[in-house]
Amino acid sequence: MRTLNLHLLAILLLLFTASMSMAKDFIIISIKQDFPMINGQTDLKKNFYLNVGNKHGIVEGTKLNVFRKRLLRNPYETKKNYNYKIKVGQLEVIHSEGNSAIAKMLNTSQKLESMQLNVENFMIGDKVEINLKE
Repeated sequence: MRTLNLHLLAILLLLFTASMSMAKDFIIISIKQDFPMINGQTDLKKNFYLNVGNKHGIVEGTKLNVFRKRLLRNPYETKKNYNYKIKVGQLEVIHSEGNSAIAKMLNTSQKLESMQLNVENFMIGDKVEINLKE
């Protein structure tokens, strides 16, 4: 009985540690926006809160690409699912610490004008990746 409990404990420990080591998606976890209280004031200030930070090499000024994933299922032949990774735009980090960062919008993708997305701006759940091309 005791060896059974030890085996069960070892299996549970293995499953727990294996799930922790899987790759984690870095996403926009919150968006805060100031609304202008003066008539005619049009500059909206938005902060995007991310679950990636200093521990992942993110520092102030880091540029991040923002992507949205779309799933489409072929309803005719194979019933196969297709995942599309659509670039929504770029963020620039203005503050970073530990496992979190705050960023501001740099730009949105010009391609979005010709695409039909539910929201043409950044939204909670969009994936972020470090822009390695710059």
